Amino acid sequence: MRVQANFADYVPLSLLLLAFAELQGRPVWLIHTLCAVLVVGRLVHGYGVSQVKEDFRLRVVGITLTFAVLVAAALSALVPSYI
Repeated sequence: MRVQANFADYVPLSLLLLAFAELQGRPVWLIHTLCAVLVVGRLVHGYGVSQVKEDFRLRVVGITLTFAVLVAAALSALVPSYI
């Protein structure tokens, strides 16, 4: 249950920020890279949490990647597109 709750907490905001970055005309490679990192982060986190003996390291890696996408997308939304 915690895997779905964590997903529901962070992924919608990440996708919204990525949509804002795309609407601002950010480079395609940036959007694709951030989306790929988000998917990998959520997969790693989900795998770590779903193990019978939970692997805390995988949870940390997964959430770190998710937060990295959140921060990068938020910063991208704050920086004017003409820079």
